[in-house]
Amino acid sequence: MDVLFPFVSRLIVLLGVLVIVGVIRRLFNVGGLLVYSARFVYVGFVMYLLTAAVYFLGAGFEVFIYLSSLIGSAVMAVALAFVLHVLSLVGEVQFRLVTVGVLIFFAIPLVAALVFFRSGAVVDVFLAYHLMVAGFLFWLLGSYVYGVVGRFVLNLGMWGAVPLWAAGFVYAGVGVLFLYVMGNVLSGLFSQGVYDTYFVLETVMSLVATVAGVFGVTRISVPVRGVEKGTVLTGVEGIDREIGLRYPSVVAVVGPSGSGRSTLLARLAAHRLSAGDGVVMFSLHDTVEEMRRRMAELGCDVERLEQEGKLVLLTSIPSTDKVQHYVASEPNEINIAFTRVLSKLASDRRWFILDSITPVMESHGVEAGLKLLNLLVAKSKAAGVSLWVAYNNLAFPQNVTAMVMDSVDGVVETMLKEENGRLSRMVRVLTMKDVKVSGSWYKL
Repeated sequence: MDVLFPFVSRLIVLLGVLVIVGVIRRLFNVGGLLVYSARFVYVGFVMYLLTAAVYFLGAGFEVFIYLSSLIGSAVMAVALAFVLHVLSLVGEVQFRLVTVGVLIFFAIPLVAALVFFRSGAVVDVFLAYHLMVAGFLFWLLGSYVYGVVGRFVLNLGMWGAVPLWAAGFVYAGVGVLFLYVMGNVLSGLFSQGVYDTYFVLETVMSLVATVAGVFGVTRISVPVRGVEKGTVLTGVEGIDREIGLRYPSVVAVVGPSGSGRSTLLARLAAHRLSAGDGVVMFSLHDTVEEMRRRMAELGCDVERLEQEGKLVLLTSIPSTDKVQHYVASEPNEINIAFTRVLSKLASDRRWFILDSITPVMESHGVEAGLKLLNLLVAKSKAAGVSLWVAYNNLAFPQNVTAMVMDSVDGVVETMLKEENGRLSRMVRVLTMKDVKVSGSWYKL
């Protein structure tokens, strides 16, 4: 049996899935575990090619069909989980009825196997079911991937959902056709010629569906990637799960010392730098060397980013060999530095991270600190810059904390929580302008 058509059809579909994953990654600049999920899709594609190589080295055609369908199903499942998770983080798609979906995916091929093999031995029924599930899942999961992305595109008010949904329906049709033909072939009702004709039809249908789907998914890059407005991810899953982030915005990160404020801000900076944004990090308690070390641990090429003008590090800790990075912790000096360094960032999307406003308020008084905060907020909004400011909410009375929170668009809170004798850092979105948040805590 010539493996060309089944090999080509699955290759076409997997290439389409790679395009979807690549587009979603580019749009939302995902990080963390999501990156590894995306990479697994690429690994699965390589495994599929190796399966084809095994066939050409002498393995039977049945082995190829089974393994290629099994690997393809795994790739589809990971791709679907990746897409659903990313889109749920930005609040566009919520995945419900998981149990029902799983039952449908497995119950349909089970019924088909029983229909075609009612008079066969139990082991034959089981093996047929196993083979038919692998192939059916490949097509049905592919159909659902395109359907979910199509729903997301529709939420953006775009006609791009039409080709995506059309692709999903065609994939579903191939899945049903696969069950019918495979069942009849395995039970001896269809000849080899019918089997060959099916694979030709499968290849044509998969080509048409994949081209339509790729055309639809590439169109979503136009409205989402606006520089001045839009939703971006912070790289902190607890925050992204709740709100994503409206750019530009002003956010206060409140919490006691040691609760993870600096860690959170460093992860935000690293994630946005990986997306090509420009970041100014101003620390009133860390040296430049400490900031560089922390960013390097998060995977940043600090030296390159500084040379390219994407990253500017400032500190109020005096150092004789790092004069160019020093800014006094005086409110007026910080205000001047804000304007000076932002104009040097080589990026359209810019972030100013101040860690933290608390030492200014301790050294120069609450009134001076609040005045500086309000001035930075006004300047960041006028310049279209995202401003994140850390603040120790236990250092001052509650009325001062309330004034800090009233000055910003949103508040992210961190805390230390003891679990089983160990301290864990937690984070939650406390408030965000025009966004309903749950107030749930997440591990940082």
